[in-house]
Formats: sequence, C-alpha cells, structure tokens
Amino acid sequence: MRSSVLQFFLAGWLHPHKPVPDVLDVYKLPQPSRSVKAYENYRDKVTSELRRSRKTSSANETLLFHGTRHTCLGDPSLSGTSLCDRFSCYSCGVIRASFKRDRCGQRHSFKRFGTGIYVSSCSSKADDYFDDGGTDPGVRTLLVNKVVLGQPLELRFSDPSISEPPPARHSVIGLPGGNLNYPETVVYDEDAIRPAYLIKYRYDTTVNATATPPDTCACATEVPWETQVDG
Repeated sequence: MRSSVLQFFLAGWLHPHKPVPDVLDVYKLPQPSRSVKAYENYRDKVTSELRRSRKTSSANETLLFHGTRHTCLGDPSLSGTSLCDRFSCYSCGVIRASFKRDRCGQRHSFKRFGTGIYVSSCSSKADDYFDDGGTDPGVRTLLVNKVVLGQPLELRFSDPSISEPPPARHSVIGLPGGNLNYPETVVYDEDAIRPAYLIKYRYDTTVNATATPPDTCACATEVPWETQVDG
C-alpha cells in the first residue's frame, strides 16, 4: 500500500514551477479504534443513503492530501511517527485526534467553500499549505487521508457562504476552471475524514520561487452554488 501512496503522491504533483520532490519516507499512521468506528459509522450511513436513492452502492471513499503546520520536524528527540505535544504543531494534533472543523481558517482567512476541512487530489497544491513554523528542517510533510465523498456538489467558482452541503450531497469538490487552477475538496463532517499516512519529502524550494503562485486567478469572483448548479 505504501508504494501505491507514493505513486499517488507523485502523480498528483502538478505545479510546473515546483521541482519533483525526493520522497524520504511514507509512514502508516496509527488508527485508534474509537476513531475508526466513528469514521466507519459515517461511511456506512452515507452508503445507506446513496443506496436508498439508487445513485450508487458505495460511499465514494478515496485518498486525498492535506498540508498543514508541522513544527517538530527538526526535533532530534522525535523520529518516525513520534508525536510532539506542541499546540503549534497542527500535523501532530491531526494525527493524534483527527481533524477539527472549528480550526478551519486559523492560518488562512480565505475559505473558498466556507468553513470545512480542505483536502486535494493535487499533492503539490496541498504542499502550498505546509509550514515548518520557521524551524527550517529541510524536509516537508503531507497527510494522506481517507475521505468519504458521498454524493459531491461540484463547483467551479468560490462560494464562501457554504456552511454545509445541500440536501442529498455530502461534500463539495472545486473543479479547475472558473477561479480554481487545481482541484480541492471540502467535507463538513469531522467523521468524513481520517489521516491514514504521512509522507516526508523534500525539494529545492528556491527553484522558480518567483513564479506566479497557484490558484490566484480571479480569486475575488464568488458565485452562489445554486447559480453554479442551476445557471
């Protein structure tokens, strides 16, 4: 499975101004039984809803990337998936207790599709959100997560007013085009996602460092989701 995760990571590295990274390791993360049970219960609930509506027989489960602050990478007392207890180390916090929706926007005020948990199939996009907290350890990390998409709402323009998916939908997928250059996915239920793997990698961040940042095209453009679907 680790080799499949590695291939998925490299296939999702799409930004032309970023060098292909050197992957150092792929760690399988611990899965506390209570956390797993809550995730499986949510997945089973979504599966039942979709079967009743005859849309599909599965919960549309997939793997997606999430980048966040990881401040303990340079700590010599930690290795592998050892977890620190720093409040500022969001990565260890997610590994320990999964994702918390109320922490959305603590580092980035722009919420393209409202307050939710943001992930992407584009690993180089998730890399934009990695932050070492100024420790500069020379390595970077991404979380690879199991995500239940269910029946997604697909949009091409930002709508920060979204607080939850509309009826019969379970997630929002932002598609390239409109004002997105790369795909992103948002779930609004904390039990729809669980961290599964941690990828440790590095690349020369100075190469093409002056290139235009991704996903900056027409960012001010916002279109209500009802208009995007019905228009």
